[in-house]
Amino acid sequence: MRFRPTPTIANNVFAVTLILLVLMTGITVVGAVMSTRVGSLITAINETYLPAYGMLARAHIRLLEQSLLLRRAVIERLEGKDTPDLARILGEAATAAGQADDELSAARAAFARQAAERMPFDNPLLLG
Repeated sequence: MRFRPTPTIANNVFAVTLILLVLMTGITVVGAVMSTRVGSLITAINETYLPAYGMLARAHIRLLEQSLLLRRAVIERLEGKDTPDLARILGEAATAAGQADDELSAARAAFARQAAERMPFDNPLLLG
C-alpha cells in the first residue's frame, strides 16, 4: 500500500509560497547581475566618453575661433590694412589651429585606449 498525501489547503499554500520565493530569488539575482553591468557601462562612459566629448567640443570651439580670426584677417586685407595687427591675427589663428589639433589628438587617444580595452558596449559603432 502506497502512502499518498492528500492535497490540503496548507500544502497548496506552502507550494505556492515556495514557488514565489524561488521566482523572487531568481529575479533578485538577475537584477543584481544587470545592475553591475550597467554600473560598468556608466563607469566607461564617465571615464572615457564624457572627457573625449569635452575634448571634441573644445576642438570645435578652437576651430570656430580660428575661422573667426581668419575672416577678420581677410577683411583687414581687403580693406588694405597691412598692419602688424594682421600678423598678430594670423598668429592667433595658427595658435587656435594648433590647440584644436592637440584637443583632437587627445580625444583620438582616449577613444583608442578604450577600444584597446574590452569594449563594454554591444555596438561600439552605434555609440561612436
